Amino acid sequence: MSSAKQSASWNLQLRQLLLPKLGQEASECEDVIAVDTQTCRFAVADGATEAFDARNWAERLAQHWVQNESNLTPEDFRKWVAAEGRELQDSWSGLNLSWYAEEKARAAILLKRPTKAIEDSVVEGRVVMMGLPWAIPLEGGVPLIKDGQHVGAIGVSGVQSFQDGIVARAGLAVL
Repeated sequence: MSSAKQSASWNLQLRQLLLPKLGQEASECEDVIAVDTQTCRFAVADGATEAFDARNWAERLAQHWVQNESNLTPEDFRKWVAAEGRELQDSWSGLNLSWYAEEKARAAILLKRPTKAIEDSVVEGRVVMMGLPWAIPLEGGVPLIKDGQHVGAIGVSGVQSFQDGIVARAGLAVL
């Protein structure tokens, strides 16, 4: 995938090239390059292949960064990224996807914590959590622990994520 653009005011020329990982098709590449030649802003976002909704996350960050006209301090940047993460996360609420419940359970057992903990980390600005394989940043996955050992997990999806969490914890309580 390659493109070239030119800006009249700066005579800026741009060439971009995205290469998929070895063994993958170009359509599977989740990396994103965004450019605004008028403001000379660009962004490159590395889509984490194993993360949920990685391409949308990378596109959102890159596109919104080039549209943002302010210079951000590190603290402002952290807040901006957290807000972007919350907006993307809000777009997932209420998705009725059976596989999503399975992914919440998988995240809870692999990361040995409720998916609510991942959600809280993202909301607090630790968006790096979204790049972890199997990290689902929505409530609804809880690990099953017996005698201090992680033996399985419950995953619920279908209503608002906080309601998914209520149902998952209720299931845990009766086991």
